[in-house]
Amino acid sequence: MKRLIALALVTFGIAASARAQWIVYDPANTVQSVINTAQEIAKYVEMIQNQVQQIQTLEDQLSETLINWRKALRANLQSETAQKSLAAMSPAERKPIEEFLAQSDNEESLPENFVHQAIQALRGIQALTLPVDSLLQALKAGGLPCTPQELQQRFNQFLSEQMRGHDAGNTRITLNQ
Repeated sequence: MKRLIALALVTFGIAASARAQWIVYDPANTVQSVINTAQEIAKYVEMIQNQVQQIQTLEDQLSETLINWRKALRANLQSETAQKSLAAMSPAERKPIEEFLAQSDNEESLPENFVHQAIQALRGIQALTLPVDSLLQALKAGGLPCTPQELQQRFNQFLSEQMRGHDAGNTRITLNQ
């Protein structure tokens, strides 16, 4: 009996651990899964195409804004006030503005130092003409010969008097000969 029980236990132990599984393949389910995946991919492709189209539209709008900005700025720089300012500016100050005016509306870059000079021109630069005779009289006031410091002081005082009521940042000095 002991042998029979041992044999039964061994047989049962081997039978219990030696189970096999059947592979189940459902072709209809696999095909449906592939179709669903393809549809999801198609949706993503459509979504990406829409985003590319939106980016292109925004790029076109930005380009149009840049062109309109350049046209408006060019018109403002050609106004009478700006032209008077340009006439009062030195050649080095005018150079960036002249380079900008020569560019096409599609140009994406600005000449170096353009922004500062354009602001100056659009705010209005005044030309202040100093009479040479008055300058010489001011330098001679107090007598000659004099020290360089005295001459510098006389010049600064004369310039201060002439600049009264003028903004130093928007005023350019010329001499009346």
